[in-house]
Amino acid sequence: REQMCIHPKVNPNKSKTSSSSNSNVNPITSTEINHACTKLTKERKCRYKNNLEGFVVTSNESSSCTSAGSENQQQQPVLDIEELVALGQTRAVCPFYLSRSHIEN
Repeated sequence: REQMCIHPKVNPNKSKTSSSSNSNVNPITSTEINHACTKLTKERKCRYKNNLEGFVVTSNESSSCTSAGSENQQQQPVLDIEELVALGQTRAVCPFYLSRSHIEN
C-alpha cells in the first residue's frame, strides 16, 4: 500500500498536488498508511476503491498484455507498479485493490 496508495489523505507523498514546499512534513510510515487505508475501505469512504466496482482495464491502457494462455481466453493487461499507479491516478481507481482483484481472478 505504501508504494501504491494514491489517496491524498492516506498517502500525501503520492498525491499529485504534493510539491517541494511539503518537504518539511514528516514522512508517513507504512503502518500509518495501512491503518488509514483499512479504516477508509471498511467505512466505504475511499473513492478510489469504490470506483473499482465494474472497472475493467482495457488493453490500450497497458503497454503489455499477458502472453501465456490460449487464444480462446480473454487476455488481461499485465501492469507493473508504476503503470498501476499511473492508471489509478488517471482513472481515479485504487491501484492496490486493482492488483488484488486481478490476482483473485
